Amino acid sequence: MVAQGPILPFETGYDPKFKSEFGDYDPARARALLDLYGYKDRNGDGWREMPDGSPIVLNVATTPNGRDRKIAEVLDKDMRLLGIHVVLKVAQWPENLRMAQAGTLQVWSLGGYASAPDPDGAFARFDSRQVGGQNMARVRLPKLDALYRQIQLLPDGPERQAAMDDATKLAIAYMPYKYTVSRLSIDMTYPQLVGYRRPVVLARVVAVRGHRQQPAQGALK
Repeated sequence: MVAQGPILPFETGYDPKFKSEFGDYDPARARALLDLYGYKDRNGDGWREMPDGSPIVLNVATTPNGRDRKIAEVLDKDMRLLGIHVVLKVAQWPENLRMAQAGTLQVWSLGGYASAPDPDGAFARFDSRQVGGQNMARVRLPKLDALYRQIQLLPDGPERQAAMDDATKLAIAYMPYKYTVSRLSIDMTYPQLVGYRRPVVLARVVAVRGHRQQPAQGALK
């Protein structure tokens, strides 16, 4: 499903009718906006430059697996249509994570799972207190910080929904993260399997004292 904002389908506060520009594909409008703000090809080499004439280069982090390679190739193709030069930086996922948390990556595409049916974790990525952790884009907006604190403290209801709506609008306007898709999983089972269901929120198994195991809510990468 095309993502419209930070809240995932089936999470509290998700509005299936909400539509943003996150899922729009409009190269002509993108080129017009780049021209409008002075990001033009000034020397005729086919690549756009900054308004001051310096080159535009997007350093995109990726990993050496097939899926991420395809994602990077699509991004590179789309940026070429706009005249923007992309340089792919290939590294293992843990190394990219370390650099992202240190603030040394320019662009990186990654996914995640909902660890609870509440979108608190999605808005944690905008919390300035979590720079160096969940907040990999290093967002520092006082208004978003205040809204996140409201989301954490308020019970479900109109006031909390209004705070999530306002936080979503700010997230889309400033776009420190570009949400692309929400992945849907399909299971195949034998007809004789009765009672199986996939939980909407991912469950994982954790070890506890005594070497027993019990299901717990969590996020898997």
